[in-house]
Amino acid sequence: MIRSLSEMPALVRSLLADVETEVVEHKEAKRNFGFEKLGKYFSALSNEANLRNAECGWLLFGVTDKRKICGTSYRKEERRPSVGLRALKHEIAENLNNGLTFEEIYEFDIEGKRVVAFQIPPCEFASPTTWRGVPWSREDSSLKEMPRFKLEAIWGQSRPDWSKRASFEACLDDLDPEAVKFACERYVDKYAEKQPAIRSLSEEEML
Repeated sequence: MIRSLSEMPALVRSLLADVETEVVEHKEAKRNFGFEKLGKYFSALSNEANLRNAECGWLLFGVTDKRKICGTSYRKEERRPSVGLRALKHEIAENLNNGLTFEEIYEFDIEGKRVVAFQIPPCEFASPTTWRGVPWSREDSSLKEMPRFKLEAIWGQSRPDWSKRASFEACLDDLDPEAVKFACERYVDKYAEKQPAIRSLSEEEML
């Protein structure tokens, strides 16, 4: 979900108040931040967001190790949003798999200090996000190549089988009449010999 800029200061404060999350990383990035490390953090936060069923991951620039707002000049320009920040979406996507990039990059002030917040989508279903072909993860406060058990947790994901779920609000009118007729005919063919009463049931009763 894309946020409005007016929402971001309160959101950042709430993110920084949660000291136990693996889907939020904050850096001072006072003037610059290495492109390679940025890509690795994208991969790590994307993968952690998937494993924790989070809506997204967050990388915050302009925040100290002690979670204090210090401000950042990363790709700062006279106008906002800066062209340099907007260009990052394309630059980062070239080295990620599955066509991923930042959901959004926010540039705003908190207490008169510039903050940049990167919103990172979870990795795709059963497919870890890789940076230059390597999947990364968070281990405590460090970046690590993704360990085997986390990779297997993502690779082993299975989609829910919607066909096994009861649709309690459905009625006969929601079904294709031809499909209903075909299913009932096959049901009669299979069971009528042992249960002759089936032949007297209506399609609705049979269903």
